[in-house]
Formats: sequence, structure tokens, C-alpha cells
Amino acid sequence: MTELSTNLWDFAYCDARKYETLAEEAEPEDWGTDNNRLRGYVSCVYERAATLYNRAESDFLYVGKSEVCFDTGLFAEVFEPIYALLRPNDEGRQQKWRLTGFFADGETALSGVKLPSRVRFYDDPGELVYDYHLPLRVNRGHILTEHSERLPESFQNLSLQEQSSRLEGAWHMAEKRASANYALAVPQYFHGKIQLLLPLCLEGDSPDVALVVERVEQNDEAFYRGSTCLTLEMAYNNARLLCRPESSWLVA
Repeated sequence: MTELSTNLWDFAYCDARKYETLAEEAEPEDWGTDNNRLRGYVSCVYERAATLYNRAESDFLYVGKSEVCFDTGLFAEVFEPIYALLRPNDEGRQQKWRLTGFFADGETALSGVKLPSRVRFYDDPGELVYDYHLPLRVNRGHILTEHSERLPESFQNLSLQEQSSRLEGAWHMAEKRASANYALAVPQYFHGKIQLLLPLCLEGDSPDVALVVERVEQNDEAFYRGSTCLTLEMAYNNARLLCRPESSWLVA
């Protein structure tokens, strides 16, 4: 079996107009400026499908002589699954394939195509739930010095000592809230791993940024590592790769 490129843009020529059509046909959703969020979502679904295919798990990507197909995970307004269909690229471009379009499962374009299963991003559903019994260790230096531009502007004007104190208070409050409501922690898919997002309220009662936490097991000890923070827009974009976030604090 020939290994496939996991980068959709290298694998296939994708006309931006195809995404415009997909945004119109799928259930209504905010897909960002010029559908940038939608393009990122579809490319991530393909990346995961191709990765599984290269591992000899071919249920998630159909590769024929004249078609490649994968389930986008999106649905039309009448709840029909929508698939991406690619055909050989005969337009003289570098990519071997081109994106023909997105089609609901009953459309003629998919006749003769073995429809693949919806891509899975995790093996253990427990990865999606925050275990509040585990300690949380936060890399505050990375957050406050290397990605300070993601923090509220007025927060950046505080002394580093005051920033550190507020940050610690915010993540402890997030831990308490997550222990009372497991749905507060929103899962995201990043670089092949499941991570969780916790809301940090640095200046008031509303979240300002999202803390990225990842479960770590080493030396017979398990804990969460808070590695970085994301703006709420960045957090939504990452979380949307798994599913449409339903949390009250993380909205488009």
C-alpha cells in the first residue's frame, strides 16, 4: 500500500469555491472569515483519515483508482452525512488529486464509491473528560513571557508578580469549576493528541483565555500539565476539529 501524504493541500488541489458551497449546504455555522475555520476543519479531518489509512486502518478513507473519499463529519440540513470526493487531477497541477466537491451520501456523484466511516480522533472516550482528582501543574513562565500577546492588554500592563498571582488564582478557580461540572473542560485535537481547554478569568467573571492542559503519566504518577494558553478564537478553532463546542464559555 502506497503511503499517502497527510497534508490535504499537498495531496489535492482544493478550489476555495468548493468550501463556499459546503458552507451553504451544511448545517448553519459560523465558519470564520473566508471560511478559514471550515478549511482548517476539513484539512484536519483528512489528515487524521490519511494517518489512519497509512496505519492500515482503511475504514476511514476510500482510495480507488479514480476516486478518493472521506466523511467530513458534517451534515446537510436534513441530517445527511456529507463526504468529500476527490478525483485525479488532469489540470497539469502539482497535486495528483483535485477536490471535486462535497456531496451528501445519496447523491449520484458517490455512486460506486465505498463510503468510509467517520474519522475517530481518540481511542479512549475517557480522554475527553477532565479528571479533577489529578493535580494541575502550570508552566506560568511560558504563558506570561512567551505568549503574553494572547493575554488581555490591561493584564499585560501589570507587574510580572501580579500577573503570576492572578494567573494562579484563575487556574485554581478553573479547577474548582471543572470539579463541579465536567463539561466545563472542552476537548481539542492538536498534533495527534487530545488535550483539554479550561477557561481562565483573569480580569473578571468572564473567560479571557483558555488554558491548554494535557494528561501526563510518568514515574508512576499522573497529573495534568498546563502548557500554554490560547485566545478564545484559537481555542474554538482547535476544539471545532473534534465537534462543534457546546460549552457556554467557548462560542464562535
